[in-house]
Amino acid sequence: IPWVAAIFLPTLIVEFDRQYPTVRIVLRDAMPENRGIVDMVRTGEIDLGIASPLEEAPELQFRPLYDDELVALLPRKFKQSQKGSITWQELAAFPLIGMAYQSMVRMLIDRTFAQIGVFKRPVAEVSLITTAVGLARAGLGIAVMPSTAVRICNVTGLKILSIVEPTVSRPIGFLYRSIAALS
Repeated sequence: IPWVAAIFLPTLIVEFDRQYPTVRIVLRDAMPENRGIVDMVRTGEIDLGIASPLEEAPELQFRPLYDDELVALLPRKFKQSQKGSITWQELAAFPLIGMAYQSMVRMLIDRTFAQIGVFKRPVAEVSLITTAVGLARAGLGIAVMPSTAVRICNVTGLKILSIVEPTVSRPIGFLYRSIAALS
């Protein structure tokens, strides 16, 4: 998860390096989706991943770090941008910039709309959070993304609103095989 690597990991890695200078750290900060990270942990390609747990990977251990709440990024021209929050039902009335179909964020969004009886097709579908931010800034629609991701994006010209009824978040933490399997 790129924003976790940019926000939380640098300080942790520096401190770890101070305490364990002979341990080599290889950080794969590529752009795999959550499922890709889970697969790399499963196969032993990586020892530790920062991701959300998946029901279909019960053999992996999970140590939570925090819950990452979904928020809405609205162009300031949208009248809803004057509020502090927006409901999922209100959100359904606006064009939505969607994340890639198999992404964890997209699955959460689709599941939440289904829970309130709404089928919502995005006006655009993107893989990168920064692209979604740019499209929202240009006025194409509303982008929904994790609140932590907003911290590393240039959100100038956008209003960030909490999404309520319901509030949706995903757990982010360390995924790993059993301690005995770690090298």
